[in-house]
Amino acid sequence: MGDEVEEIKLKTDIVELIGQYLPLKKTGANWKGLCPFHSEKTPSFMVNAERQIFRCFGCGESGDIYEFIMKMENLNFREALEMLAQRSGVALRSHSKYETRNSTCPPSGRREFETNPNFPNDQNNQFSNTKSQIYKINLASAKIFHKILYSKTGESALKYLKSRGLTDETIKTFQIGFAPQKPILSNYFVSKNISQDLLYKTGNPQKFFNRIMFPICDVLGNVLGFTGRALDNETQPKYYNTPETEVFKKSRILYGLMQAKNAIRETKIIILAEGQMDVVSAHQSGVKNIIASSGTAFTDDHLRIILRYTDNIVLAFDADEAGKKAALTVIQMALEKEMNIKVVVLPENVKDIGEVAVANPTLLKNIIQDAVYWLDWIINSKIDNGKSKIDIADKKLFLKQIALYLKWVKNPIEKSHWINYLSQKFGVSQESINALIDSNSKQTKLASLEIVYGMLEIFPALKSQHSLLYNRLNDSYNSQRDMIVMEVKNNYADLNEEIAQKEIEDILKRRKIDDLEKIKSDFARRISEAEQNNDREKVKELMLELHKKII
Repeated sequence: MGDEVEEIKLKTDIVELIGQYLPLKKTGANWKGLCPFHSEKTPSFMVNAERQIFRCFGCGESGDIYEFIMKMENLNFREALEMLAQRSGVALRSHSKYETRNSTCPPSGRREFETNPNFPNDQNNQFSNTKSQIYKINLASAKIFHKILYSKTGESALKYLKSRGLTDETIKTFQIGFAPQKPILSNYFVSKNISQDLLYKTGNPQKFFNRIMFPICDVLGNVLGFTGRALDNETQPKYYNTPETEVFKKSRILYGLMQAKNAIRETKIIILAEGQMDVVSAHQSGVKNIIASSGTAFTDDHLRIILRYTDNIVLAFDADEAGKKAALTVIQMALEKEMNIKVVVLPENVKDIGEVAVANPTLLKNIIQDAVYWLDWIINSKIDNGKSKIDIADKKLFLKQIALYLKWVKNPIEKSHWINYLSQKFGVSQESINALIDSNSKQTKLASLEIVYGMLEIFPALKSQHSLLYNRLNDSYNSQRDMIVMEVKNNYADLNEEIAQKEIEDILKRRKIDDLEKIKSDFARRISEAEQNNDREKVKELMLELHKKII
């Protein structure tokens, strides 16, 4: 194995490898960047091309290509060895059972998928680890889906993609495919003796039917999973993702980053859209520094990945209410990271950026160029521009709402800028605006159901799980939605979906107990009154009624 380990190192440029994950800048004999292993604002992560090593002088992490991949991808040495062997084209001769054919998506302008995938037989070729097996199965699935798209079976799917303005070159770049109604993939895996247990661990790619398939890759090109878009209106849900697996972690996946990373380095700007079609259409129109969170809730992990490349983010979400809510959530998160945030303003009667990309690529570039700063976008979205004059009641309500956002601004220079801006725009003193921010900075005591509502708004998966409860709460709290969401985030440090689910369950359990206690207390009072009146029939009646209520 020793010879192969060294051969892989000789064939792998550590600067190019690490540069796939974060921007590096030449500094003398070394390359420098922000450390991917801890949060920092001043680069202390160094890469030495001659010695083929890295070291962070902030957190102390160091090593060669193997240590870097092991840490970044959470792999053991054997897993990292195989990934790098596949990437460098080195055959692991010491492990003849390894399948060494390249297992990555082709970045634009580089390798292309083979049209006839040669997937290994599970009985005769045991891979070294589950992650490698998952990559192989997903790669084979992506190849088959893409091949089917250009067959007679995929005619309707290809016609749809062409109707959306996509060219064959774009479809090929993103390796878009089609999963038909027939169990072609299932039959294929049966013929290769791939076990059901392994397919389950992969996320069951054979369970996608009648869907346009978007392979989702990491920055190295490994196929992590898929998003399938329903081809007809009857199939639900419209978008369906691979479930969580060892490699498919929704909170850390950004669609299109592999294709966008070079453009992001050049422009030092990331454009964040909602869905795959937005990314693909914009990329085709010449806007290549665009990515999406694939329809999943945006997370701190997503932001941390973005910050490896740039702190400049432009939001290009849909024009509907859901898109506006999503934009507000990302703005709040990005402000805490001291990022520079702008928002694309879509033309009237246009629902998403993908629509503009197909209809008018020049207009797309113009509206991105003209994106407004986040506070201007909020001001424009909350003020009725049809009003000839803003009265004092409007000012009070509006500035109170804006103060909620300003308390999330961590950078004192930016905060001072916006306070001065608002003071001039609305004719109020800076002291007044500061007073509003200070009053909002004090932790607000939310009612228990307000907390539940805020958490359901923050995590869409929980909203679906508690849909009836959410609909009832939304009727009561929708007008206060922004404030409640921000206060929940402010009051709950390190909030994630698991913590939110437990908190919701605890709140609902406590409320149920409280409600029962109130019922018991009320019936105890009424029974006591009946006993004092010597009304035995009433006592009996109340006891039966209480029994029914608490059982």
